[in-house]
Amino acid sequence: MNFETTTCISHEHREILELYAKKYNVSLRNLIAMLVQYIAEHEKIMFNGNRRIKYRSRKGHHTWQRMHIVLYPQEYEFVLDMKKVYKMSFALIIAFGIDFVLEEFVKSVLEKGNTDNYRLCNYHFEFGEDEGIKYCHVYWGLPTKILTQILKLPQNSLLL
Repeated sequence: MNFETTTCISHEHREILELYAKKYNVSLRNLIAMLVQYIAEHEKIMFNGNRRIKYRSRKGHHTWQRMHIVLYPQEYEFVLDMKKVYKMSFALIIAFGIDFVLEEFVKSVLEKGNTDNYRLCNYHFEFGEDEGIKYCHVYWGLPTKILTQILKLPQNSLLL
């Protein structure tokens, strides 16, 4: 089941995204999902855990518009993780990507035709305890150590 979400975007940013979506023949939805993932994969935002979620500033209702986006379940979970980790709203993450990462993203992803929209199909959680403190590692993909563990499992093991 896909997830529908609503975000706000400036008219200027929407025009920029629509231009690139048309130029590289990708949907606006896929362009946004790929841009957001690129930001996380390339660590473009610094982690800051000691604040509330920050929202983009609105300079008046006439400068922005609502935008409805349908995300695949794994993309939606990824966006929720990004909001928690980077303490930014979805709208601010998109605005950050357009303002500071878009040119690099276009050269690295769109110009090379690397537009796979199933990039987030591998998600892994690892729970543990260290010195009495419980932790959860969230992997956006399957790291080598996890793949190695999976491959060592008996043939008839059930993988969840």
